Amino acid sequence: MEANLQIIGLIFDAAGIVVLVAPALIGMVGQIAAQSGTYWGYNKRAIPILSSSHVDTAVGAPLLLLGFLMQIAGLFGFGVSLAVSVGLCVLLALVLALYWMCLRTKLLDKLSDRVKARLDAEDKKEDEET
Repeated sequence: MEANLQIIGLIFDAAGIVVLVAPALIGMVGQIAAQSGTYWGYNKRAIPILSSSHVDTAVGAPLLLLGFLMQIAGLFGFGVSLAVSVGLCVLLALVLALYWMCLRTKLLDKLSDRVKARLDAEDKKEDEET
């Protein structure tokens, strides 16, 4: 039995949309308040929010692209066996679970730390020049 690759592509697209949209909808009021505040130097509260957007885009966009490519392949008659389609869906579920439970927090912390270090270095450089 052969599965429709277009349907698998739609599932991947839906997963990409969830990765991109869900974090933006959760805690929206707090994010707006943190980003709209005025701070001396830079807005430390906005760094995790902007980092979250960056990390979620880095994960969600490839899922969307992969989903669209699968839909195009399915449109041109390419198909996969039922076992392969189930395997792809299970793999997607595992990747999403791993991302939400483990990787997302680590990636956010790492990116936020890099941004803060860069901003602090720039501040220090400006202080030395004055």
